[in-house]
Parts: sequence; C-alpha cells; structure tokens
Amino acid sequence: MGHVYRQRAYNTVSKKPTTSATDYSDDMFDENILAVNRLPHESCQDVLEPHHLLLVWESASENSCPGGGAHCMACSLRCPRRSSVTENSMQIVIHAKCHDSCVCGHVVCPGVAVKPTCVSKRAVESLNTYLRPRRIIIVTTSAEACTVFVTFAKNVQCVEEGSILPGVSKETVGEYLEARYKSVDENSEFHGRLLAGWYLQQFLKLGAAEYMPVEPELSQYFLVWDLDMMLLRPLSLFYIPGASRKVHHVQRQTVVNVGGNKLPGYEPSYKRLTGQDLEYAPDGTSFVTHWLVVYKPYMAEFLISIGGGNFTDNPANALHLQMGEASTRWVWRILDSIDPKFVETGFSEYASYVSWVKQNYPESQHVLKRRTWRRNPLGGKLAIIAGMYFRSDGLCCPMEWAVRLMRFFNYQYVGFEIGHYHVCGYTDERHDKGYGV
Repeated sequence: MGHVYRQRAYNTVSKKPTTSATDYSDDMFDENILAVNRLPHESCQDVLEPHHLLLVWESASENSCPGGGAHCMACSLRCPRRSSVTENSMQIVIHAKCHDSCVCGHVVCPGVAVKPTCVSKRAVESLNTYLRPRRIIIVTTSAEACTVFVTFAKNVQCVEEGSILPGVSKETVGEYLEARYKSVDENSEFHGRLLAGWYLQQFLKLGAAEYMPVEPELSQYFLVWDLDMMLLRPLSLFYIPGASRKVHHVQRQTVVNVGGNKLPGYEPSYKRLTGQDLEYAPDGTSFVTHWLVVYKPYMAEFLISIGGGNFTDNPANALHLQMGEASTRWVWRILDSIDPKFVETGFSEYASYVSWVKQNYPESQHVLKRRTWRRNPLGGKLAIIAGMYFRSDGLCCPMEWAVRLMRFFNYQYVGFEIGHYHVCGYTDERHDKGYGV
C-alpha cells in the first residue's frame, strides 16, 4: 500500500511537524493519479471528495475542514487550528506558464510563454480548477505581454524574462550559439520556435529556484508547468511510501511522470555535463512530460555540479571560462555540451534534472508506471487545427469537444502545441502580441 495524500500539521507547543496520511494502492495511484472515486474508509466518503487527494500541503485550516477534526481523523487526516499553521507550503512556477476544501495551500505555478494565447489562457483556467494555486507566476517576454497575462486570473503574477538570470538573455544565448556552432542561425525556427528562445526558456525554468524576483520567494518545493498543457483532472505531486506509516518521519517523494518523447540530442549533453547516462522511465519513455516538481536544494546542487565542470577549448568559451560557480556559469556549460549534430534539440531541462536527482537521491522520487497524458489531443493535427474551420476567428484554439473527449478517456492532462503546426499561423506578424486572446 502507498499514500497519495498527505497533510502536514504542526504541534502548537513544539512547532514540530507531525504527519498523517490516507492509504491508496500503487495500482490505483498509477492508473488514475488522483481522481479516486472510492476511499478505504467508508466513514469518510461523506467528508473527502476525489479532488481532496490533490496535493500535499504543509498547512491547513480548521475552518476549511468539512466536518471538523473528529470526522477527518477517521481517515487519518487532521485539520490543525489556524494559529498552528505555517504560512508557506508548496508553490507553482510557469514560463509563459490547490485546491482542496479540506486544506489551504500555498502553491505557485511558474511557467514560460512567449506571448499570451488562447491555449495559455485555458491552461491557467485548468490549473485554477484542479490545483487552485495561490500564485501562478508567468514568465514572458515583455511588460506588454504581462498586461494581458495578468487578466487571465486574479492569482496570476507576471515577470519579464530579462529580469531573472543575470547576463542571460535571448540575445546572449543566440550570440553564443552562433559563435560556438558556426552553422547555427540563432533565429532559425524549429517546430515554430526560435532556437535561442527555446534554450532560454529551459534556463529560466532551471534558474527560477534561485533567481526568480518575486515576493514572497518560491518555497522549497514548487511546480513548473508548461503553459501549452491543460489539466483535465486533479494531479498528484507527492507520494508517501506505505512503509512510512510505521515511522514517525514520513519521507515525501515527488511524483515523476513518464511518457515523454526520446530525442537523441538529450543524451550526449547530459553525458558531457555529468559523466552519467541519461535516465529513462521503466516503459522506455523519457521524463520530458511538461511539468516538474522542483526541490530547491536539489536544483541548486544540480546547477553547481554541472557548472563546475570544464569547458571545451572552443574560442567561444573564452569569456565564460572566467565566470565563477556562483554565477550562471551552468548556462554556458550546457550550451557548450551540445552535440553539434543535434543543436536544434541538444538539451532537456526536464530529463536532465530528473535524471540527476534519480542518480543522486533516488529515494526522493516516485516514478509512475504508465503515461497518464497526451502531448496532443486524440485526432492529432486534425484536433489542433479544427478551430480553423469551426471558430469565427479561424484560429487553432482548443475546441471544447476535444477537451471533453480527452477527459472522457480519463487522461489527466493534454497538450495543444499550436506552434508546431505552421498552418495555424502562430508566428505570423499579425499575432505578434497574442494569439486568440
């Protein structure tokens, strides 16, 4: 047996955390991560709905627990008094890119997006429906784009990408790529995105833990979410092994999803950065699943580790060789590690971070057994471009029937990568400031 829900309470005298949990089997967890329709304790079925098995929070409120502590304790849940609760818990970050009536949480969803779109708007709506984060932090290209993003929801906070990583921008990344790989054009397009921008958005996700200029700062755990992915039902971010019931200390594991594409360019860069082979899921797929729970101490150690290695003797590295470990040296190490044959897809932030944690702190992860999502809706390209024929504006925005179909087949989230289809006109000049919003 394993636990997929955990609530951390705090003793009002000792201030030390105490944890209790509800049990769910591994099979139930992997098959349908959190949309659970039955509970092991029948006495709690009138207290906890399926969406109550959503997140692990480190704070809770007596006022938000239906039925009060007596009913919750039958399910090994507790609702501490408001005075005993810590302020911080989990947060989510989005490069533009919690809900629970029995607990209150501090979740921040950071994500990265070039410009506001009808897809990113639906993604924000879905996060607020199924995760209900306190904050959604969207990183984007300009103040003008931010003025649109903040209208998506009251809990959206927007940050311009140029204010995050010192010395790292689309321009500096592009200049380095052209100097390091002579045949590369920094403005070349691949699947509708500029090469320099594609690498920059990965660096922004990795660097958010240390450099994100927001108050309050990101919590120890936060969720990175790609804003072209739409949640269809509640999502589990943490897992508590069944053996933890027998001890006072509960080891929290971050859930790692599976089912990502395998691209050959990811392997050589990771090998050069770490000396290890890139990890893959038990089913042979990759960990590029478009969301990631980050633990700040692990991320800091990971970046220091890869930033501390040696550069090649390529002349493009002359400046960056002088940079110290406390800087963004890891950015240039990553770019220097790319295999010249795979510059267009030479590194994955998701696969690399998950692989490094798996190799250094394997007990901290719970890897799912099967995929619970799709990169594109059923119907593929036809479902993506359907809006061109059925919408008055003729744009490739998500059709409600496509979303409902994915939910009907019990998928947990689905992508609408409109930038990958040239026919959608995502990069047309008329959509420079936004697409479908």
